[in-house]
Formats: sequence, structure tokens, C-alpha cells
Amino acid sequence: MSTKMQLTGTYAVTGVLNDHSLAWRIAERLQKGGANVIVTCQTKELLASVQELAGNAGIQTVLVCDMEKPDEMAAFFAELKKHAPLSGFVHGAGYSDRKELVGRLVDMSRENYARTILVSCYSFLECCRYVEPLLADCGKILTLTFGGSLASCDNYNGMGVAKAALEAAVRGAARDLGGREIAVNALSPTTMRTTAARSVQDPYPLAYTWIATSLFGRITKPEEVASWGVFLLSSLSDGMTGEVVYIDCGKRSSGMPPKRNAKLVADMSGKYNPLSKSGETPAAKE
Repeated sequence: MSTKMQLTGTYAVTGVLNDHSLAWRIAERLQKGGANVIVTCQTKELLASVQELAGNAGIQTVLVCDMEKPDEMAAFFAELKKHAPLSGFVHGAGYSDRKELVGRLVDMSRENYARTILVSCYSFLECCRYVEPLLADCGKILTLTFGGSLASCDNYNGMGVAKAALEAAVRGAARDLGGREIAVNALSPTTMRTTAARSVQDPYPLAYTWIATSLFGRITKPEEVASWGVFLLSSLSDGMTGEVVYIDCGKRSSGMPPKRNAKLVADMSGKYNPLSKSGETPAAKE
């Protein structure tokens, strides 16, 4: 998709941590396309660094919103109302205790399960409820998911459950908001080198498997997430709602590694050491 696409209107993008955040990649591309962009970070401690990042990209408004705190949610959307009508909204929140991403899913604590679902799924529904009256007719809502919703993955545990719930929430919200043709969709890339991925202990088996099994023999590029994000937030995607869009290099449709990836599989299996602490692998360099 061309980076020269001309956009108008105001978009709010939540969940920016740093320049590796997928939410940031989308915000940056929206800004380059001519949109007025508002970004949020989770805590006041992140505010200065996100403001610097945003300022360098020409984004003037950075707000703080911890989606676990009802008062902050209400205050954030009250501030966002000053910028209405919005053309689009991006939900980029997600959380699970990294200590419980490893081991067995059935050993996940009740407290972490509740918090994981609250931040990673319920906050999306809450955002939809708050932002609905702020959106223009035919506005767009987008969230970010992952293929761990479709199949179990080592070291992903409760996040897989939360992403499955999030995708169901997308379909339900799309039904609720369809009367004004407000589109609600989700974007599902491969595992990528983001802050969230770094919270996964030993992420390399997942990355290796994805690379070897995908039809392209690689993982999604950040600029591809940005391009598809802009597409789903623009009028080019009119008529489309309630969908999970997979930009996973063909992984979902591939049952086994293509023969052309055989050497890649052999090379990776020889280089990957699950006990290694070096953290430097081909997957990490993608």
C-alpha cells in the first residue's frame, strides 16, 4: 500500500509504549498520510518518552490512559470528546503476567486470568462503548490480535485465551455498532519483535515455527502492519466489518513447511538451542 495515501480526520491510537509498538507503527503511518493523530500511553512514567517519539513524527497530542482504572478511562474519553467527531480508533492494550505465560495454562492463577481478560479483552468493549458517540458515521475501530487465538502456543498461555475472546468481542461489537456503519475489525500479524513479544520467555520456538511453516518463509514486517492498519481505518475498507484480517505470510493456511523451506528448517533446527541464554537468533533479527 502506498505511503502517499491522503487521509483526513482525527484518529486516536491507544497502547503506545515505544517505537517498536504496533500501535505506534499505525499511528506514524496515519500521520504521514495526513491524518490528525492522538496517541496514548499507559502511565505518566512513559509520557515523556512517548511525547518525544510523537513530537518527532509531528504528532502533537499525547494522553495518558491506564485501561485498568475506570477513572482514567472516563477522563481520557472526556478529553477525547473535545476532538470529536473521530474518523477512527485503535485499541492496542494487552497484558498478562509474564511469569504465567510459561508453564501450563491450567495452572494460571485466578487473579492473573481476570486481569488478562480485563486489559486484553474487556477494555476493548469498554473503549467501543465510550468511543461510539464520538465517532463519525462510517467510523472505524481496530484492534490487534494474534494467531495464538486459533491454536495453542508454548509460552503464550492466557494471552491465547484473551485473544480468542477479543476476536469474539470484535464480532459482537461489529453487530452492535453496525447501525451507523461503524466498522469493527482486528488485525492479526505473525509474532514480531515488539515489547509484548519480549515479555514472552524463550519466544524463538514460536518464531522459528512461524517462519518455517509460513508460505513466505518469514514473519510479518512492521510496515505491513502499518499499511493494513491504515487500510482498515480508511474508506478503502468500507463495507467490511466484524473481520479478523490475517497478515501472517500464509501461516494460517499452511499445514506443514513448504518443501522450499526445507533448508531453512534444517538450518534453524541446528542453530536453535532452547537452553541458550544468548537471545541472539535468526528470528530475533527479523
